[in-house]
Amino acid sequence: MILVYSLLSENRDQIANQLASYLRSEARPYARMSRFELKESMTGILTAYSDYLISENRNKLKIVLGYWVKRRLSQSFQAGDILKATLSFGPVLRVFLQESFRKMPDDQGANFNKAMKLIEASVFNMADIVIELLDDHKQAPRPPKSVDLSKMMIYRG
Repeated sequence: MILVYSLLSENRDQIANQLASYLRSEARPYARMSRFELKESMTGILTAYSDYLISENRNKLKIVLGYWVKRRLSQSFQAGDILKATLSFGPVLRVFLQESFRKMPDDQGANFNKAMKLIEASVFNMADIVIELLDDHKQAPRPPKSVDLSKMMIYRG
């Protein structure tokens, strides 16, 4: 939907700030992050998300979310916290779209309902991508945590 894309593109910074504020208040690990880093992360994800709404091509969104998931996992975030950030797009965008559609001159009830169906479906698709990425990370081979002494050479001087 072009209208939703244009609203997201025009108000990207405002929505990213709202997402960052929501996450800092709802999930404890995000409260430890710097505001700038969280806002920049949300801006990047929101850019890829809005492109996904128009093109329905998951590749760019998957790349951005893949980097974001790896970064959060390296910071010892739990999978639930990462998924919570993804699912937070729904409530934040709902409030934003309600305010935006109220300001429009005509009765936009039908368009709002279409926009919310689109947002809900795309947020669930984004959550599906994050779950796939978390599963891939979980199944990836890990280097051993201990040193195998049988492969070391010991020199006597």
